[in-house]
Amino acid sequence: MRRFIRSALAVFVLLGLTASIPARRAVAQEQLVVRAVLFFSPTCPHCHQVINEDLPVIFDIHGGPPRVWFDQTIPESERAFYYITNGQLEVLLVDASKPAGGPLYTQSTTSFQIPEPRSGVPRLIVGDSVLVGSMEIPQIFPRLIEQAMAGTGLDWPEIEGLESAIPVIPEAPVVVAEADSATPPEPAPRVDSVPPVETVVEPLDSSPTETEQPESPDTSVSAASEILVPVPPEQRMPDSVASTPATLGDIPVGRVSMLDTFRRDPVGNGASVFILVAMIVSVLLVGRYASEWPDRKVLGLAVPTLAIAGIAVAGYLTYVETSGAVAVCGPVGDCNTVQHSPYARLFGMIPVGLLGLMSYIIVIGAWLVAWRSDGPTADWARLALLAVAFIGTVFSIYLTFLEPFVIGATCMWCLSSSLIITALLWLTAGPGMAAWARITSATQPPASETP
Repeated sequence: MRRFIRSALAVFVLLGLTASIPARRAVAQEQLVVRAVLFFSPTCPHCHQVINEDLPVIFDIHGGPPRVWFDQTIPESERAFYYITNGQLEVLLVDASKPAGGPLYTQSTTSFQIPEPRSGVPRLIVGDSVLVGSMEIPQIFPRLIEQAMAGTGLDWPEIEGLESAIPVIPEAPVVVAEADSATPPEPAPRVDSVPPVETVVEPLDSSPTETEQPESPDTSVSAASEILVPVPPEQRMPDSVASTPATLGDIPVGRVSMLDTFRRDPVGNGASVFILVAMIVSVLLVGRYASEWPDRKVLGLAVPTLAIAGIAVAGYLTYVETSGAVAVCGPVGDCNTVQHSPYARLFGMIPVGLLGLMSYIIVIGAWLVAWRSDGPTADWARLALLAVAFIGTVFSIYLTFLEPFVIGATCMWCLSSSLIITALLWLTAGPGMAAWARITSATQPPASETP
């Protein structure tokens, strides 16, 4: 009888263990976690967008609203690390402008061999992938999270010195689940070579491009390992670390005013403002005085000469924007910051330089038609010249406004193109308006005679 009871108990225990395997797998699945490091700067508007607009949405989709932890004993002026988690997604925010965060930012550049055109904040490193800018991060990060959660999760990226920088976690951390040996997941693809999708990267910082270059930290403050308490084995938070969760709104990153953006390069941005005013005045006055100018039916050589100069400038800008090459800039301004910003591409796809190149080619073609033709054909060509010059000048006004007040940097190549298209507006306004008058008068029916 005792042998029967022991056998029955053994069967029940075996059944219980068998039934608990799916439950244990479910718990392991719940413990999957994705960890990432986000470098930011308090004066970077694109960082503000990622932290306060994009991250809340990403956290809500993957695990729910997060909590924010940081060391309250460190003054905000020196605080570099913020730990954000909802149990499924963990992000360590590192202020690259602080003495503790700057070296870690530099080390991440070395560890992942990040090229100069992709340097800047916001920079998110997840697994082996590097995402830069306020367009790349919200577009690609969710996809990488889904890939990781379909596998075994992702641990902290391999950045030398990161272990001592990770702040103390207030609760037992969620560990990455072990992979099923039968079906190993495919690793997430590296995307550190993907060119910026937005303009933004501001130079570090930007991208005000999509990325931005962080300010140089004050070296008088101690290093990261001396500021943050290392994670203790028991994973309990000591009294020196904030015991009350904060929110993303407590992270000191905010929008930058247009005046602050202008002050990043007063000389170069001052040149942009001067040319911006000149273009606005040209658009307002050219229509008023063009009708008083003589009707130049045959446009001079000044138009094709300016168009050829515009083709050279726009062609070089197109090369820089499409190849990611470093632009040759003059002593004033920062061409590369502008060319690698999200505003260097219309709708995130079409290089602005390519639009300028096509416009100047159209100018050459329309000038040839107006020069070699007569009658309505020549008039339509003159009108086309005026239309291209006017639209190009208005679009240049928009782009020139972005440089000092949104991007915070000036591109002298861009300003040269703006001056060229504005000069073409003045040259083509008189012939174009006269041609329009002839076209409209020719299409009007003759007035009926009064009996």
